[in-house]
Amino acid sequence: MSDFLLDWSALGADGLFSLFSSGGDNVGVSISTPTSGCNTSFFIDGNGNLASNDVTQATTTILTFDEAVSDVSFSLYDVDAAHGQWDDKVTILAYDADGNLVPVDFSNVNTSLQTVNGNTIEGTTNGDTDTNGAGDTDTVDVTIAGPIVRLEIIHDNGDSYHESGYISVSDLSFNLADVLGDGIVEGTEGGDIIDGTYLGDPDGDLIDALDAVLPGEVGNDDIVTAGAGNDWVDGADGNDEIFGGTDHDTLIGGVGDDVIFGDSSGPDGDPTVRESFNWSKLPDQDYYGYGTVDDGDDLEGLTLSQNTGTVTVTVSTPDDYASGLDTEFETQTINVAGIDGGDETVNSHSSLESFGSHGNGDGTYVVEFSDSVTNVDFRVNDIDANRGQVTIRAYDADGNLIPVTLTAGSDLILSDTDAQAGDDTALATGNGDSDDSNNSLLVEIAGPVSRIEIDHVNAGTENTAIYISDIFFDATIAGPGDATGNDVLAGGLGADALFGEGGDDLFVVENGFGADTIVGGETGEYNGDFLDARSMTDDANVVLSAPETGTITSGGDTAQFSEIENILLGSGDDTLTGSTGNDVAALGAGSDAASAGEGDDSLWGEAGDDTLTGGAGVNYLDGGDGDDVFVGGEGADGFSGGRGQDNIDYSSSDEAVNVQLFNDGTGTLSGGDAANDTVFGGIDGVIGSEFNDTLVGFDASSTNPDDTFTNEFFGEGGDDYIDGAGGGDLLDGGLGNDTILGGDGDDTISAGVDQLGAPDLGYPGLFDADDNPTDDLDSVDGGAGNDIIFTGDDADTILGGTGNDTIDGGVDADVISGGDDNDYIVGGEGADDISGDDGDDTIYGGLDPSFPDSLNIVDALDAVQNNGTDTIDGGAGNDLIFGQDDDDLIDGGTGNDTIDGGIDEDTIFGGTGADSIIGGQGDDLIDAGFDTDADVLRGNEDADTFTGATAGDTVFGGSGGDDNDTLDLRGTLPTGGSYILTNLTTDSDGNGFDGTVQYFDASGADAGTVQFNNIENVIPCFTPGTTIATPRGEVLVETLREGDKVITRDNGIQEIRWVGERALDGRELSKARHLRPIMIKAGSLGQGLPERDMLVSPNHRVLVSNDRTALYFEEREVLVAAKHLVNNSSIQALDTTGTTYIHFMFDQHEVVLSNGSWTESFQPGDYTLKGMGNAQRNEIFELFPELQSDQGLQDYTAARKTLKRHEAKILQL
Repeated sequence: MSDFLLDWSALGADGLFSLFSSGGDNVGVSISTPTSGCNTSFFIDGNGNLASNDVTQATTTILTFDEAVSDVSFSLYDVDAAHGQWDDKVTILAYDADGNLVPVDFSNVNTSLQTVNGNTIEGTTNGDTDTNGAGDTDTVDVTIAGPIVRLEIIHDNGDSYHESGYISVSDLSFNLADVLGDGIVEGTEGGDIIDGTYLGDPDGDLIDALDAVLPGEVGNDDIVTAGAGNDWVDGADGNDEIFGGTDHDTLIGGVGDDVIFGDSSGPDGDPTVRESFNWSKLPDQDYYGYGTVDDGDDLEGLTLSQNTGTVTVTVSTPDDYASGLDTEFETQTINVAGIDGGDETVNSHSSLESFGSHGNGDGTYVVEFSDSVTNVDFRVNDIDANRGQVTIRAYDADGNLIPVTLTAGSDLILSDTDAQAGDDTALATGNGDSDDSNNSLLVEIAGPVSRIEIDHVNAGTENTAIYISDIFFDATIAGPGDATGNDVLAGGLGADALFGEGGDDLFVVENGFGADTIVGGETGEYNGDFLDARSMTDDANVVLSAPETGTITSGGDTAQFSEIENILLGSGDDTLTGSTGNDVAALGAGSDAASAGEGDDSLWGEAGDDTLTGGAGVNYLDGGDGDDVFVGGEGADGFSGGRGQDNIDYSSSDEAVNVQLFNDGTGTLSGGDAANDTVFGGIDGVIGSEFNDTLVGFDASSTNPDDTFTNEFFGEGGDDYIDGAGGGDLLDGGLGNDTILGGDGDDTISAGVDQLGAPDLGYPGLFDADDNPTDDLDSVDGGAGNDIIFTGDDADTILGGTGNDTIDGGVDADVISGGDDNDYIVGGEGADDISGDDGDDTIYGGLDPSFPDSLNIVDALDAVQNNGTDTIDGGAGNDLIFGQDDDDLIDGGTGNDTIDGGIDEDTIFGGTGADSIIGGQGDDLIDAGFDTDADVLRGNEDADTFTGATAGDTVFGGSGGDDNDTLDLRGTLPTGGSYILTNLTTDSDGNGFDGTVQYFDASGADAGTVQFNNIENVIPCFTPGTTIATPRGEVLVETLREGDKVITRDNGIQEIRWVGERALDGRELSKARHLRPIMIKAGSLGQGLPERDMLVSPNHRVLVSNDRTALYFEEREVLVAAKHLVNNSSIQALDTTGTTYIHFMFDQHEVVLSNGSWTESFQPGDYTLKGMGNAQRNEIFELFPELQSDQGLQDYTAARKTLKRHEAKILQL
């Protein structure tokens, strides 16, 4: 049985009444039966029922209860229809305290007479006409479980006829709704844990018990006042309001849109109240403020204030002359749908009209609140096409733009025109009226908001008007707090508002935090407030737009904060952009990047590979764990690296920097941005400036045993001096003429900026010649340890030092010394000078083998034939050497070497040891070393010459190309020994032969063999020296001395006045091929002369006497230089590993017998004297002082006419 009965006959149709239950409870109810548009209203009929009849428009009865009621039940009588006579339709609407519709249940429905659609029942056929009791066929029972606070009964005509019939409503029965507590969960004076298990509220209120009873609250929306003590509060679900009160509290909002205050003690009732600014409540503008505003009153150029109860709202309107806008109060009907009026009915006849005529009008309406408000709602109506443009901006208490939410009608287009994310501007595509939803804009601002700006622009050429509705908002009522509590506030998920108020508060932000608003408070602080995102694993982006103010964004969530002194971030890869103030941030784990901007900033990178930029000011940067980079910028900065490979970046410095790091991770810094900086520890490296930096490391292991390198130095531009000292360092000189010292340890050194660079010589069609061949001339000393060195562009000098080094000289002509141990060396492009030194080295004179072989181009096709003419000395050890492109000079040194000359004309010396030598393409000179080790020599393509092959060696001449290989056996005989050629057979090409050189010692015993294949020429072993005819017989030229007598052709026996010699080794002859000796074979001069093969210098002249000389030159006897007689058969230039030219001189030029042929003695001339050394030249001048003058040289005439090259060709010897 119900506690309460509403008896219509006792109360009547209208009024405010109190009803009492049998138990003594009472409830207030207001009954209203307003007259409808068809001039009808409900009435009490003769049966004591509420009744209505013959309506053509909706007619309503409204019941409002002052407390929530439940279990409401009543009956509807005579809901039916008669075709062409009447049609009844009844709608029942029930609302809870928040204005939400509550379900209504119809029972005892006669489906043959009635239809039910949601909250409406309509008649379809005529039923019983008796209206007095239950059980009739057209009677319907209505029940509402509730709780409800408002009930509307609406009678209207149905769809089948324009007028209704007669209906009535029985008395109502109901109960008071069950209510636990006063709607506020209260803490005690001690330290409480207030969550879903808390039972300490004196009124029985609970967390998340679906017990919200206060206006504006529903379901699990909790209001918590924690009170005194160090409390722990968790609001869990719902849109909660939490007040920490005194002491140091931890406040967690949980899921939902929560409002949290750290220190406020909270309200006695509702913490927020729905209030409104009403245009209709403005004072009358015609009668000096008496009364209220009238329709059409002018409002332009005014500042209008209205106290809404909790706050004062001030509106400023633009001046009509300046803006071109007329502003008036307007009562014309407007669209107010979707505006949350709370308990207040939104007035659809109250608006501000802004009117611009004929394309004029551009002004701003400003709405300001004395205290920040939230959940602002209003509408802007009648935005017409090609005319009206409306922009909405909202600001917080610090003047920062905050988000607005715009919901547009179908004729409106939204756009974003400001720095705040989200749409803010509306333009129309069609025209409408002031109450037309298609041209209406709903504005919602979550806030907190302190100021709203509404721009109205007439963007067309016609008239335009907009209508701004009354403005509704939530104003916060907060009790006083102690302003000293160090609280922990956590909004959880949802759009939360957190207010720390006094003390050092900590605001917890987690993944998916939502659109939070956080205000730290400024009173009673010691360390300041903290934005704590340490639990976040998602990436976060923090932007401080002003000191202590900014946003944190992650994914689709953005929270705004102000009055926050400290930022704590989580394990994502976070970014932070600082303000002009003194920013403090700890970035947490992850690879973070922070740029603090101006001010004296403090940044902690913590775990992860972080980049910390302090900017201007006195900054402290602490990297924590991980490989961090610090950018201090200008100002006196302090750095602490922590664990990891940590570097300071001075690349933006306007001057050179000087840095010395010490073993303890500290250092001294000066110059440029480094001036006045301090290193507190853990710094392992420096990125230098574009100027001439000095960077010196520490001579020990790393500051952290987990670090890859001890020191890391990057010189960048400029001529830098870099010293890695001890340990395994990473040193990079960058562009410039750098000096880099690796010191002890396994260092990685790069002294250039580009592996290819621009070669000094260029290459037609591929590279222009380097326009600055001296801007990257580096000097590198790797020191002890297994170093990796790369120098890049320009002609560098590289010392590998001890250890197994890897060296790449890059482009241009480098000088490289590998030092001791087993080195890997690449000379790269350019004519490099490479020494492997001791150890088993691998050396590439040209490009690294990773480059394709097609880049090695034979001279016949090579546009630049001297960009790879390397000089390589393998040194001691078993070396592997590749000459690659161009004419290389290679010496394997001692050890069992493997040498490949590559393409073009190489000169290769195996040195001592059992060597394996490949000449490759080109006319190569290969010398086995004249040693006793077993060498293998391969010429491969073209005309190769093999020298120094001794017993035990094997020679393969090879085929292909100009296949004309020569085995030179001179100097290979054992002392006093001899040889024979045996086993001779024609080679596989048919143009040479294979065979064996069999050696015998002085006793005739077997002294070993040389095996050879594909050899076209063999130069035999000659008796040492050329013989000169003297009165005592033929004498070896090398035994002649000053004063010895020699037989001359013209002047009998003459005394030698001077003897000199010049020795040339194989290297000199390979570089100056025009000085190679000329072999004149026996009989090649005619008449069996010379009697034996004779080896002379290229400019040594031979006497030629025959009929042709008399015929062509009118001289029976002429002198011809040996080089002009070369015919590549009987007279030819020889490649050799060395020779000695012996000269002797008389008082005048003479012709003497050499190996039976007449040849010249030495004739001094200006050219020959300049080619001598100073000692020999001075000796001749002492003996022949007249030769110091030009006349003296002319008087020392030739013994015969000397033929020129073209004349010598006529002789055809």
